[in-house]
Amino acid sequence: MLHLRTHTPTLTGITVVLSQAGVVVLPNHLADDFEAFCRSNPVPLPLLYRSQSGETSCPPLAKHADIR
Repeated sequence: MLHLRTHTPTLTGITVVLSQAGVVVLPNHLADDFEAFCRSNPVPLPLLYRSQSGETSCPPLAKHADIR
């Protein structure tokens, strides 16, 4: 997910880092095991956010996103 702002201030001397991320949707009964797997493999599988069941947004990363 990439979040784009409508107004970008001058960023002289500041490096902006964007990351591409995938979304994985799992049944509830697999979520804990998948989180543990990601935490034990943080370089290839960084877990950026774990939503609650029924949640359709990701406020810390893209507060206006709706993945329904």
